[in-house]
Amino acid sequence: MKCVRQLRTLTGAFMSLLAYEACFGYVLENDALRIESASAEAGFGIVSVESKLGDGARFVYCDAMASSNFWALAFSRVGGDNQVGKVVVDNHVAAEVKRVERNGDETRFVWQGIRLPDDDSGCVDVIASVVLPQGTADSVWRISVENRSTKWALFETMYPRLRNVVRPGEADVLMPYENLGARLLKRYNGKSRNRQCQWGEFAYPSYYPPVAAFMTGNSGMYYAAEDPDARIKRMFVWDVDAWFTTPVENAGVIGEAARDPGYPVVIGAFKGDWWQVAKRYRRWALKQKWAAKGPIMGRKDFPQSFKDLDVMTFMIDRNAVAASNKIARIVRGFPGLKVGVHWYGWHNSGFCVNFPELFPAQKGVPAVMKAWAEKGVTVMPYTNPRLWDTNSAAWEFTRDYACRSWQGNYRTVAYQGNPCAVMCPSSEAWKRSVWKWSRQLLDIGANAVYYDQVAVARPFECYDTRHGHPVGGGAWWREGYVRMLEPIRRAYNERGAFLTTEGAGEAYLDLFDGFLQVVERKPEDVPFWSAVYSGYTTYFCSSENVDDDS
Repeated sequence: MKCVRQLRTLTGAFMSLLAYEACFGYVLENDALRIESASAEAGFGIVSVESKLGDGARFVYCDAMASSNFWALAFSRVGGDNQVGKVVVDNHVAAEVKRVERNGDETRFVWQGIRLPDDDSGCVDVIASVVLPQGTADSVWRISVENRSTKWALFETMYPRLRNVVRPGEADVLMPYENLGARLLKRYNGKSRNRQCQWGEFAYPSYYPPVAAFMTGNSGMYYAAEDPDARIKRMFVWDVDAWFTTPVENAGVIGEAARDPGYPVVIGAFKGDWWQVAKRYRRWALKQKWAAKGPIMGRKDFPQSFKDLDVMTFMIDRNAVAASNKIARIVRGFPGLKVGVHWYGWHNSGFCVNFPELFPAQKGVPAVMKAWAEKGVTVMPYTNPRLWDTNSAAWEFTRDYACRSWQGNYRTVAYQGNPCAVMCPSSEAWKRSVWKWSRQLLDIGANAVYYDQVAVARPFECYDTRHGHPVGGGAWWREGYVRMLEPIRRAYNERGAFLTTEGAGEAYLDLFDGFLQVVERKPEDVPFWSAVYSGYTTYFCSSENVDDDS
């Protein structure tokens, strides 16, 4: 075995970071974490992460030569036949130079002179950095790509990519899940073994938090994207691997594509269980822009009508008289309580049909809304500011406002057999459409509005240059909804009315007063979102059978 080569000077007892190269590579270490990488010849792959807190535990059991056990990058180009091509390279790629640099608490793994197909020059440099200060349990991971190619543009990054994070059946895993935010899988075996993991792909911003944790005994590893701008990304906990895939801003545009995903990933050690993970994420989350308005009890812009609401019920009625009679029964059934009615069917279109052509309202609906609102009942009609039914006649006039893929196709999802296009929230014309029907609802008597899918549904990278946002990834998805919904929210709040949406997406905390959570509860679910944002918003509704005795 060759001798160890020290990469820094030890100064007294103050050892903020240890990095050394031996036959097995490099080690980054402080009092809480120990991160081991492979040698340059093995692509500096991450082979071990150890938590020293609690009883101590190892995470990441990876062969140094495992493919893409640090990072992977996708590049794209348009050929002479106007066909889009892609190529993916990872940390095992050949490079003219591979080296490690130290700068205080930061260790930088450098690849210089990476060649891409049909490009004779070493046109790509990659820097994968890990910052691990003394006195903290967190390491901060970033990647940057210098691309000088005139043929290829950076498309997306996959970083940091950790292989075999846990051994099957030996650890508990906290991973994102529907509505409540997370589920805790005991003695996790991985997707390929018992299908515990639902697909393992979690898009953000949506109702999935960009957080996972791996726990053995009372020692754990925290793995999270701490992104203050809520950029478009996908978190993978696939089998026993974990990574973030991020389309960069101006993805695939030669000369304009961003050089990095734009946010750090934090890998940390902790002692405890999922509750400690929620507390750790809360400390960061409450400092972000979507929580900047503070706790709802001290906010002047949070409608008192929503604070006072005791019961919210669900109603599907297209007949106004039948709806009014049902509301009357609900009010009698909860004497002395503030009651709200979430009304589906008030609109001209069917459910998931002819979206978003909601008006005119069904005959008699305005009179019913106004009458019950005057009696103190919250009447919250259903809307959907995300979809347009492509079978509707108006689609021909609105298709330019929809999201397009990098191949140029419209982004569609099917509901009840109807292909619905996902509308781009940055499109000015689409924004004006949502404003129009939202104001109409106020005019016909509504004192709240429900916007389906906004917080719950995944974003789509849009490549239509006419919408005014960077194509591909970036923070524009959330920013588009901010510009769309903030004026509506102000108009509603001025009348004491409120806005709600589906799910529990954190990126929209400052736009909505409440988040609907109607989902089947399962034993492994944990209330992650409630733990993180307790006091800062309201999660309402839970499915209840009329035969329940509690």
